Amino acid sequence: MTRTFEGQGVCMSQVMSELFEREPEQWGLRGDPWVWAAMRTRLGSTCVPPGTGAVQRLLLDTFAEVVGVDLSVDPLPDELQLVHRDEPIRRGESSGFVDALRWQRRLIPLLVSRAGTCRGAGGPEGDGGADGKSAPADPIRERHVGVFEDAWRELAAQCHDTVAPAATYQAWLAHFTMDHLTPLHVLRDVDFDPRHLLPGAARHFRPVGNLKVDMLTLRRPIVRVPRRAFPGAPDLPDGPGNPRSGLARLADFSVISELRVTGTQMSRLGYAEVVGDFQKLSVILDAAEVAYPDQPLPAAFVGVFVNVTKPVFSLDLLRRRLHEAHLRHDVRLAAFDLATGDVSFDPVG
Repeated sequence: MTRTFEGQGVCMSQVMSELFEREPEQWGLRGDPWVWAAMRTRLGSTCVPPGTGAVQRLLLDTFAEVVGVDLSVDPLPDELQLVHRDEPIRRGESSGFVDALRWQRRLIPLLVSRAGTCRGAGGPEGDGGADGKSAPADPIRERHVGVFEDAWRELAAQCHDTVAPAATYQAWLAHFTMDHLTPLHVLRDVDFDPRHLLPGAARHFRPVGNLKVDMLTLRRPIVRVPRRAFPGAPDLPDGPGNPRSGLARLADFSVISELRVTGTQMSRLGYAEVVGDFQKLSVILDAAEVAYPDQPLPAAFVGVFVNVTKPVFSLDLLRRRLHEAHLRHDVRLAAFDLATGDVSFDPVG
């Protein structure tokens, strides 16, 4: 039976079961495929409701009906992160266990993002990915993009006439970002482990030098993130399938960013350094997109803060060099130019 929603009248072209057609390439526990199938069956020909918030609410309610866990509780209590259900699923040591934390962080957002690609879901069109197609709508990511852009404007307004160490500008940008979120939403100097990049990405990594990112914004304030000292720690929230690379954690981040300043107390900025930062973020997103195609990608920015007029740093010349580098067009340039006072946010690939 087709279910409709108040105010819709007739069912839209997309129904909820369509969101489940393509299964994730990786599951958390063996109970998760059973939950996926049970939710798909239960929702059946239910119309996709208007608005991503309504889609999320319907999915959370359905998960609670099937598994008995309310995923709207955040943080999820430890005792509810892995739950056992009596339904016969498959034989094996993890039979009957459901990875509720993975559903909260990965699978429910994945299904919501799929609804966001449909006009009927009421979601905005997202930015393009590496292949030029529209990326799924992601309300948390887009809200945090707005936060990052507001923080960048505040950096320009308050710090345009300063000369300080590069790390100080990074701290100021993080501070302005925290003002709009919370301190636990913002991380600095997270290093993704390059040893586990796929061969294609590893080839591009060599000239990049490192995979350390200056600042990241978390989708939720969870701060147990990997670093190169222990990328395979068994208690990371990724669960049993943790593949030893920080790339798997990208779904926890809404914005990743690098910051370059043209005039600091220590050095002046060269164009090649900025191109290298764009290559770094492109490599990270490329590798994550290939390895984890069903996980949401964060927005990516390289900030260039032009705080001196001599020596001249030309943003137009930078943009030409970035265009010639054939980068992902969803890595954006956040720029401030002291000479004009302009603040801009542009795709450059």
